[in-house]
Amino acid sequence: MMPRSRWNKRRRNGRGFFAVSKHGKTVGFFISLDRMEALLETIEIMGNPKAMKAIRDYQAGKMKFRDIDRLHEN
Repeated sequence: MMPRSRWNKRRRNGRGFFAVSKHGKTVGFFISLDRMEALLETIEIMGNPKAMKAIRDYQAGKMKFRDIDRLHEN
């Protein structure tokens, strides 16, 4: 087991995860709660066809943005 002080030091490195290795081979990962929530949100969005279409349309320049004040205008 990795000493807690070393785990905390690695956790603060900003990546939100680190690998656990045994005999030089990666055998698992510790993932921060923030990182795990972000991964789950990404998976959820990618599984939503309407959301993915909106993302593709945005990337293709097919979306128009409006001021929030004009939200109910046609």
